[in-house]
Order: sequence, then C-alpha cells, then structure tokens
Amino acid sequence: MVYCCLSIGAWGQVNYVKNPGLELYDSCPNSWHNINDAKYWSALDSNLIHYSPTNGQPEYENTCSVIVISNIPTNNYFYHYAHSGNGMALVGLFTDFADQTPYKRDYLQGRFYNALKSGHTYCVTFYTAFCTNFDDYAINKIGAYIDNGEIDTTSFPGAIQTAYTPQIIEYNIINADTNGHDSTFWTKIEGSFTAIGNERFITIGNFFDSASISLVKVAAGFNGGSVYLFDDISVIESNTIANAGNDTIIHQGDSILLGEIAVPYTWYKRTSTGLSLIDSTSGGIWVKPDSTTTYVVKLTLCGVVTWDSIKVSVLPAGLNTYSNKYKTLLYPNPIDNELFIENAPQGTSIRFYDVVGRLVNSGVLHTKKESINTSAWERGTYFVEMLYSDGSREIRKVVK
Repeated sequence: MVYCCLSIGAWGQVNYVKNPGLELYDSCPNSWHNINDAKYWSALDSNLIHYSPTNGQPEYENTCSVIVISNIPTNNYFYHYAHSGNGMALVGLFTDFADQTPYKRDYLQGRFYNALKSGHTYCVTFYTAFCTNFDDYAINKIGAYIDNGEIDTTSFPGAIQTAYTPQIIEYNIINADTNGHDSTFWTKIEGSFTAIGNERFITIGNFFDSASISLVKVAAGFNGGSVYLFDDISVIESNTIANAGNDTIIHQGDSILLGEIAVPYTWYKRTSTGLSLIDSTSGGIWVKPDSTTTYVVKLTLCGVVTWDSIKVSVLPAGLNTYSNKYKTLLYPNPIDNELFIENAPQGTSIRFYDVVGRLVNSGVLHTKKESINTSAWERGTYFVEMLYSDGSREIRKVVK
C-alpha cells in the first residue's frame, strides 16, 4: 500500500509566509533598493513602470554584507540587529520632500506557500523598528494588506497606494524606545482578519495619504521622511495551538531543532524552580541539552495563548546515533516528485528539515511502504530524521 503520510494537516506549515524572517537570499545585499535579493520578497514592480529606476524598492539588510549601506547591525545610517536571525527589510513609509511626493513610498511584498482558506480567520504578526538616526518622522497607520496579487498590478509602485485598505493597521505612532535609540527595540504589530479564499500575497507599508496619518518630528533624523525596519512576518490560522512536537531522544552532544522559524513562539526550559525563559523572538530554536530536559512553548496569536511541552531525552555519548537495524529505504535519491519510505516500523515519527534547519513537514508512518508528494518542494538538500518506537534515531540526507 502506498500512503501519503505527510499532509499539511499533520503538522505541516504553520506560517503561510515564505522566508518569513528574510533569512534566505539569492545574493548577499551590496547596494540600495535590493529587496529582490531576499527570496520570495519584492516591491510592487511586476509591471516595471517606475517613476525612477529604484522607485518603491525597499532595501534588504543582512549580516552577510560587508558593504556599509547594507550590513547590520552597523552601517552608515542606523545601528540595529534583526529581530531574529540575520536578515530584515528597510522600508520607506513617508517623505516630505516636495519633489518626491507622492512617489516616495516603499511597499514590501511577500508570498504565501498556499492560498488562504475561504471563511477562515488568520492572525497576522510582524515586527517593526524605527530608525532613529535615519528618520525625521515617526508615524502611525503602518499596515499589512493581504490579497491575491491584484495590488501588484499598480503602474506606479512608489506612489501612495490609497486604493487599498490594509486589513491590519497599527494606529499608534511607532517611535524609538524610551532611551532615544533603537539598538534593540522592536514593536510587534498584530491583527486578525477573515480570508476571502484566494489570498497569496502580503504587502506591508503605509497606505494612507499624508493628511490621514499622525507624525512626530524626530530631531535626530536627516532623511526628510520615515523609514522602518521589518522582520519575522507571519500569517497563521487563528485556531492554531502551540505544538512543541513529539517527545524525542537524542544522544549527548547532539542538537535538535524545536519549533518553526518566525512563528511567534516563546520557549522555556522546565527547571526545579519553574520555567526559565530561553527565547522569545526566534520561533524555532536549536537546543543541545546535556541531560534529559523538558521544554515548554507558549504561542500567542492575537491575544489567545496556548501551551505545549516536549521532553528531549539524552542518551549517553558513544552509542551509535544512526540506527540502521530496520534497513529503512528512502528512494529515489535524488528525488523527483515523490519520495518513498520503506521498511520503517509502524509508528515511526519522521521529520524533514531544510538546510537552514526549518521544519518542512512531519508526520507518523502507518505502513511498511509509504510516500510523500514532493512536487512542491524547492530544489535543494533536506535532512530526514526518523524516530523509531524503540527510541533509536536515524538521520538521512536526500536531495531534490
């Protein structure tokens, strides 16, 4: 019997946004107006009709860069770490330069893994930081517009997109922290909406004309406008509950990934005195316990809080980490559009990770021969972790 074991409903993709933390890139940024370097992110530029060659193009910032205009946390214009990981976007939201109005707005657009479901409610979360040393103004009404891509047909991507009303709007002015700097300060913007059912894009920016927003003058700025950083964007079904995964076994010295990148998880370690905070920004975290440890995760989606836990048992070092006693077969390798899994015992838990450690999918095997449809997978290398019912563990590498 061939059985498709790893459907989205089992564990699957929690966050609909591709590359939500802007970690993946085609090229390391080395100039301005280069958001397209980040995989699955762009400006509103499908028609390529620009007021100027770089009009409406956000900047991509990453620690991989050695260029002073795009390196983080230090560059010529601001000092700021990403909310998590190594990448983020720099987006111009307002200008008071007469020669650039109204053609000086950036819009940051991302793609979804799948279309949203009609009638389902989603919680949208993203993090923003005000660039104190770069800006003249702090503003409100920063928003996110979710649609089927119609907004991308605009002829002037740098113009004010007042024809579209964002479903998520932050009505408070987002300013720097109380110390007057922005070295570590991020603000979470969050809201919920009900999908029509064809939405595949999220666009973040300022969708209101200058008369409709509130401004605060910042003396330190020199830009004549308002520029913000954005990171860790998520669109998650509102009924999603915290899922730490199944209890697992590793060997001393091994690491294991818990959670998923850019899901608004908060992670704790259970100790004899209670819960000890580990991480509140990354969503997915690598842990390397020296002894058996229970980790607790909290998920907060638009005010609703759920909890879960996972026990990571640690076996002594020196034992064989990779068990092959079941002679489990994974084929073909390289994969085309279907991967077969054969000889693994019933009840085996299986997880797939990409090369950056993101959980791609997971599930439980129910028969001696099962398969997964990989036609939607990107080309690249994947790690397959199989956790057998007797506690043994095996890791394989497959390539598509």
